[in-house]
Amino acid sequence: MSEHEKTEPRSSIDPATLKRWIQEGRKFRVVDIRSPEQHTAGHIPGAENTFINNALKQGDSKAVDRIETGDHLPIVTVCNQGGSCRIASDLLREKGVEAYALEGGMKAWLSQGNAAELGPEPSGGMSS
Repeated sequence: MSEHEKTEPRSSIDPATLKRWIQEGRKFRVVDIRSPEQHTAGHIPGAENTFINNALKQGDSKAVDRIETGDHLPIVTVCNQGGSCRIASDLLREKGVEAYALEGGMKAWLSQGNAAELGPEPSGGMSS
């Protein structure tokens, strides 16, 4: 473990931890950064969609400014496999937001047998 890893708070969570947070009724938001089409095809229940995945891959660090952070709730970012959401959560943390990337993204979430909602996001985002 590097010195950086020892002092930095954990910036990612695994699917089992996210599922537990949902079951415990913790207050946080899940932000799916994939395309609207990918989000509609299946997302974590209650997740909101802010499509910044491509912008992040192109090096646009300001893309995270499109994620609403005014409610001061922790944010869990989600992408397909975990790479882009890690970038998003790191950039949010640099802005002082408590943010976590879902390790392995939607692929890991689904591979563990977790539920996915179909269709557009519900109004109001995640309440738990």
